[in-house]
Amino acid sequence: MEEKADIEKLLAQYHTASYGWAMACCQRNVEEAKETLQITYLKVLEGKAVPPPPTQFKAWLFRVIRNTAIDLQRKRSVRIKLRIQFSRNHRALDPAPLDLEQEQQVELAAAMKKLSKRQMELLHLVFYQGQTLAEAADILGLSLGTARSHYARAKEKLRLLLQSSGSSK
Repeated sequence: MEEKADIEKLLAQYHTASYGWAMACCQRNVEEAKETLQITYLKVLEGKAVPPPPTQFKAWLFRVIRNTAIDLQRKRSVRIKLRIQFSRNHRALDPAPLDLEQEQQVELAAAMKKLSKRQMELLHLVFYQGQTLAEAADILGLSLGTARSHYARAKEKLRLLLQSSGSSK
């Protein structure tokens, strides 16, 4: 078992990547991602989640983050729906002008939301977190073959969604 100081160093080392993964698991809800990460860190530091050797730490940490996010989402499903509704209404009342890069980011985020949760998580792990497909499959608890199928389908669907949004302008 690792010493607490060693675990804290590993948590600090992977904090940025962990936060990005928590954001993906929480469907880009900043407050939920922060809460998920805080609860995850508490689980690790209090010994409720026992870490593996340092070479496997990142994948293990991502699994703990994902499971924590799922647990929190189950507990607050009604509250989540109200937050999303409020967020949509608030954005509709105060639209800010966007530059071209921001518009593309908005289009990509909208297209990503149209993917299944599993496909979105898989793409996030591979593209934003730099995980291999095998590592992403392990984090999500999928077989490599299943991950490959979801990955290929997600890329194709995302390509079609982005093409159709570009042709409508």
